[in-house]
Amino acid sequence: MSKKPPIVIIHNEIAQDAPEDVLDILRQSAWIAEVLREEGYQVRTLPFSIASIAAQAPAFQQDHSIIMNLVDASPHHEDLVYLVPGILTSLQLPYTGCSLESLFLTTDKILTKRHLHAYGIATPQWLQPHTPTRQQQFTPGPWLVKPSSDDASQGIDEKSLVQATEIEQVLAEMDARQIRTGRPHYAEQYIEGREFTVCLYGAADNPVAMAPYEWVFEGFEERNLPKMFTFAAKWDDSCYAFDHIVARHSFGEEDKPLLGSLRELATSCWHACKLSGYARIDFRIDQSGKAWVLEANGNPSFYGFFHSAAAMGIPFGKVVETIVTVADTYHS
Repeated sequence: MSKKPPIVIIHNEIAQDAPEDVLDILRQSAWIAEVLREEGYQVRTLPFSIASIAAQAPAFQQDHSIIMNLVDASPHHEDLVYLVPGILTSLQLPYTGCSLESLFLTTDKILTKRHLHAYGIATPQWLQPHTPTRQQQFTPGPWLVKPSSDDASQGIDEKSLVQATEIEQVLAEMDARQIRTGRPHYAEQYIEGREFTVCLYGAADNPVAMAPYEWVFEGFEERNLPKMFTFAAKWDDSCYAFDHIVARHSFGEEDKPLLGSLRELATSCWHACKLSGYARIDFRIDQSGKAWVLEANGNPSFYGFFHSAAAMGIPFGKVVETIVTVADTYHS
């Protein structure tokens, strides 16, 4: 059996006062390092900087190290996350996860939606800034105003959902949030219905679409809360939603056709966005049963993969190892 290559996990340089979603990068780095050690790999972690990775690149090349890229976007620089794969490529270092091209595409939410739409994949209608009103499609109803590049539900709160009868109401909220935060925003037509996620992993040309899971919003109707992920719902344990949005992994026979179609659609998104390594596709199912793609996420957190693997009876360590073993084959 061939010797397993050393693994270097790179992650953000984390300040002590970093927000909870950024601190989570360190937790995941330590967790995945331990998972890989249990699979027989030698693992080290390294806070990422251009200087440090460039200085150590010759040594990494010599011992055939694989770089596990867990560098996420730093606050206020979320639109630059795609640069890390470009740097690793220029240094001729094999790395896990998505390429510069696919991260550039999926980090910009408007660009992603345009791309999916061009491939005939249904995604909710959107409104964007600096575009004449007459060139945008608007339907009265609820619209969700979101940052254009941020992840982890940054910038989303309950007031992000705008009940609008005129397009100007949505555009005004977009402008107000952009002025307040300094970050570009867009708006997406809110789809009332069930929400699902599909995690995928593997080589670019042959991904494994894992079993879909559903997000159940417990007690939201009784409290008149919008069924959506806010930043607080993910990261603030004092928020009602924090403990009341739960993942459901078991389903009845009546849902099997839907689950199969979601895996096929997630695979189509993977190929359309040229994803590789690992990714996550988020869906809403409307009242008629139609699936709408909300987002395609390259290099997402590993929590969904862990729980999906458990539901499928797959060792999580083997999922992570697959992500590593294909790393030096799909960025050439």
